[in-house]
Amino acid sequence: EVVAAGLLHDTVEDTETSLDEIQLYFNSRVAELVAGCSEPLLPGGGKVKRSWDERKLHTVEYLKSISDAEVLMIAVADKLDNVLDTEEHGGPDCWDKFNSEPSAFGATSFEKQAWYYCTLAEIFQAKIPEFSLVSEYVDAVKRIFG
Repeated sequence: EVVAAGLLHDTVEDTETSLDEIQLYFNSRVAELVAGCSEPLLPGGGKVKRSWDERKLHTVEYLKSISDAEVLMIAVADKLDNVLDTEEHGGPDCWDKFNSEPSAFGATSFEKQAWYYCTLAEIFQAKIPEFSLVSEYVDAVKRIFG
């Protein structure tokens, strides 16, 4: 179930597939895990995403509030993949491709991404420190964001 949910974690956000369909074709636990790893959509289930600040703040607050280790494991694997991909394929200008509107989380895209990934590192270390990907994630975040 965790593996299936890990593979499907962005499906609801990025396709026309619904959580109901995931439950139908897999099971309720897979749908629950996918829901736990999905960013919030606009009210009514529309596929238009909320602002970067709203989505990332939701993710941070949600992950702080839960105790479901399997959701946290999928989340750390996803975020590790994201930071390693950025590290491998990014360059000095890679941050310009991200949301760069100043906000409470930083004046630049780099600052905002640093806030997000460093905050998640703290959450993962506090909630699932024994999960092997956590230390790999923390090391990657330190290399990229200092």
